[in-house]
Amino acid sequence: MAKRVREITVESRFPTDNPEEIDAIKARNLRLISDFIVQTQIEKYGREAVDAGYFVIERTLELQKSGLGFEEAQERAKNEFNAKHQRA
Repeated sequence: MAKRVREITVESRFPTDNPEEIDAIKARNLRLISDFIVQTQIEKYGREAVDAGYFVIERTLELQKSGLGFEEAQERAKNEFNAKHQRA
């Protein structure tokens, strides 16, 4: 299966020289791009799958910070999600 790759380019013209305002504009642009990516994933895979994926990713990163290796952290995160999902 071929993977499609698209490049997204954002050009910002800042109406100010204030670094705080520029940072706010950059943050807004990142949120817009992120929202677009998430919406595309939801359309392709469905809300449940995207929510599950993001839960596992976030929990894996948290567990890695506590000292676990990637594979062990990912497996634990999947197990936690499955246990939580089965109870609901």
